[in-house]
Amino acid sequence: MGELDVELQYLDGCGNAALADELLQSVLAELAPGVSIRRVEVKSEGQGREIGFHGSPTIRINGVDLDGTSDPGTGFA
Repeated sequence: MGELDVELQYLDGCGNAALADELLQSVLAELAPGVSIRRVEVKSEGQGREIGFHGSPTIRINGVDLDGTSDPGTGFA
């Protein structure tokens, strides 16, 4: 397996962000030990536009949104 870039984007107060973080940590511990999660709190609309934020939480692996429905270069939420 090549090097992984794992990113969790979230809004402060998102009720699902902590659960997503826990599940992501659990999966990585089993499938890719030693890979760390880069956590990005989205603090402004401008930042959301800049990173192509689609909603909280968003998980990206090597820049690809895991939900499979969004292109990081389009839109934001």
